[in-house]
Amino acid sequence: MTGITRLRLAISSRRTAVEGLQTTVDAFLRRHGLGDEARRRVEVAVGEAVGNAIVHGHREDPRKQVRLAVELDGRQLLVRVHDDGAGFDGPRSADPRAPERRFAPGGRGFLLMRQAMDEVHHRPRPGGGTTVTMRAFLSAGDIVATSTSGRGGSRAVACPWPAR
Repeated sequence: MTGITRLRLAISSRRTAVEGLQTTVDAFLRRHGLGDEARRRVEVAVGEAVGNAIVHGHREDPRKQVRLAVELDGRQLLVRVHDDGAGFDGPRSADPRAPERRFAPGGRGFLLMRQAMDEVHHRPRPGGGTTVTMRAFLSAGDIVATSTSGRGGSRAVACPWPAR
């Protein structure tokens, strides 16, 4: 991987669209050398962020679109999810780990995103909506490259980048 590689997508605010979006992002990341574990972490984070945008931001209004941008530059992965909803106050949201919230439905999306990615931020967008920005700093173990094995197949090899 050299230079910045970008993927931009927009989906209608339907829960059923999330899986297809995750599949597209996974294929993009695989094509550009991310290993299985790194792709799984991104899948969780993207699924939660897009699901939140659909359910909480757009109230599942299929006329509204959730926009996703992925940037991969070899050492880091940046994901942005944009919605046009009313916004929310994330830091004031109840901690889902609190004893009184342990069995309450919902409220775990940002916790999962923060577990999957190195940085997660949200901010209101001018004119309305929210942008969630997530960043993963990639280590040598997160990156693989495909090369032809000489037998018509391909194999994964670790790239010689320093660990984070």
